[in-house]
Amino acid sequence: YSDTADPLPNEPDLPKLIDKVLETDQLDILSVNENEAITFACQLSAEIQKQKRKVEHNELALLAAQVLTKKLKARIDLHATTFSATVTQKGATFVPAFKVKALRATGAGDAWDAGNLIGDANGLSDDLRQVRQPLADGGRFVVDDVEHSRHLLLHREDGGARCVLDVHPREVAGA
Repeated sequence: YSDTADPLPNEPDLPKLIDKVLETDQLDILSVNENEAITFACQLSAEIQKQKRKVEHNELALLAAQVLTKKLKARIDLHATTFSATVTQKGATFVPAFKVKALRATGAGDAWDAGNLIGDANGLSDDLRQVRQPLADGGRFVVDDVEHSRHLLLHREDGGARCVLDVHPREVAGA
């Protein structure tokens, strides 16, 4: 698992990072935000650079994630301000973010990664794991009684956004 953080300050070293880390069998999951996905994909494909002025930023990020999936062996987990996605050779799982007022963006990517790692370690499916991410970086949510229900009810502690998911109990283990 790798979240490289912002690669732009080390742009001259990106080809080395791609060759020695990202393109290897040692990396199973690459976690990137939209800017990181575009930056890495531009190193691997001239097509992304050509599309920069033609498509909207989030669409470009998804195209970049698809390029990364084709060029790297790792699963690509993309987190953006309006959605999160998992992109693999088999396809993509896309989940829009909850519309909440962001009070502070600092650390949102780290919170997203923490939720992503926990979800992956507990074997959550891509769609259920991705739903957890906007919750993880959008505010503190609590999980209501999941042992006696197939429904996972998530709600903000401050009474804000609510989300009900129909899940299998095994997918909720450790949620």
